[in-house]
Amino acid sequence: MAGALAVVLLHRRRERKLAQREAAELTERLSTLTRRLFEAQEDERRQLSREMHDDLGQALTAIRLNIEGAGRTPDAEQRARELERARQGLAQTLSAVRRLSHGLRPLALDDHGLHEALVVLVEELGLPPGAPQVVLDADFDGSEVPPGVAAHCYRIVQESLTNAIRHSGAGRIVVAVETTPGQIEIRVRDDGQGFEPERLPTRRRFGLLGLQERAELLGGRFRITSSPGAGTEVSVSIRYARHRYPTAPEPADGKDGHG
Repeated sequence: MAGALAVVLLHRRRERKLAQREAAELTERLSTLTRRLFEAQEDERRQLSREMHDDLGQALTAIRLNIEGAGRTPDAEQRARELERARQGLAQTLSAVRRLSHGLRPLALDDHGLHEALVVLVEELGLPPGAPQVVLDADFDGSEVPPGVAAHCYRIVQESLTNAIRHSGAGRIVVAVETTPGQIEIRVRDDGQGFEPERLPTRRRFGLLGLQERAELLGGRFRITSSPGAGTEVSVSIRYARHRYPTAPEPADGKDGHG
């Protein structure tokens, strides 16, 4: 009897230590992710501030100078040239404003839903020559994805796509999204150099944790499959009930996945 009691007590002690270890690991993970979130917020604000100062500020200054030049010159042809430069500058500035606005919150997501937002995302990547080809393979069955789920799914695709473009060295990236009533499947596949997930640098590992956290926040499953020379696939599967996700907050780490 005493021996059996000792075994039970030992088992409970081990369970308690395991629970304490898991709680400590969870606390450390949350602390790390929180710190990373604050860092990402500051990085995003710094980048936004730089773009507003460098792009918008300089463009508006050039437009002002063009308009002032047109007002000072008595030559009609010179005045027309200055005004044309101002018009072109305004067009470029409006394009920059739309780009910044889209980066913060894509209007298509609110106005037309996830499918259209992903179409716009791929169309407006503006990749330079030599960048990988990006293909969207979307199969929406007509069922509406709740806004909170749609917002997180959009960011999962955006971050995974950004990572693949930045790190994979791929020639082709396929974004596959399929919805059925109450469920959405996302896969972002590239034919790039691949990597060993367990050997990722810390910064890139945090990015993957961020993607995983987004999926798990919705009760979904996250998986990344990759190996050197075999490309990479990020897959997310989410089952949802419409009433559970009225609105999703906009996290600040929208540009960092693998890294």
